[in-house]
Amino acid sequence: MDAVDTHSTTQNPGRVMVKREKKISSFGLAILVITLVVVAGGWYIDHSSQSQSATEQITIDGKTWQSIGKATNDEARERGLSHRPSLERGTGMLFVFDTPGKYGFWMKDMQFPIDIIFIHDGVVDAVARDRSPGDLSPVFPATVADQVFEVNAGEAEDIQPGDGVVLEVY
Repeated sequence: MDAVDTHSTTQNPGRVMVKREKKISSFGLAILVITLVVVAGGWYIDHSSQSQSATEQITIDGKTWQSIGKATNDEARERGLSHRPSLERGTGMLFVFDTPGKYGFWMKDMQFPIDIIFIHDGVVDAVARDRSPGDLSPVFPATVADQVFEVNAGEAEDIQPGDGVVLEVY
């Protein structure tokens, strides 16, 4: 023990210990605040990039699906339905783009086949049917799309280019 520690301990026992406890408490509080900020930030990013809403319905040619989520940024669009073991019948995922374009979709890390419906200005532009899991060749719309809706393979069987699309939010 050096002279300063001995001197402090002899004159005022416990004083050094109190300071250490305050330092540890301040340090612990700082770690707690940082952890909360990181967790809250991660939650916000995850939920803002892929909003989940059971109240959105997509109707095309009289057939209605519940949207399980909406991918509105590059990270969420890239993730899409990847790594999910399955998709409940009558549900799908909506991809929304700020600018219409010829956006390609592939089946990387997919576990089940899907139909991909390309939409522009509320009208079906193209349908890529029965895309197989793991197929890395991208599929593109015939012209441009500002939305894409993915559903289980076979569910878009009767959907054709030119069909109207209605998105309802409840």
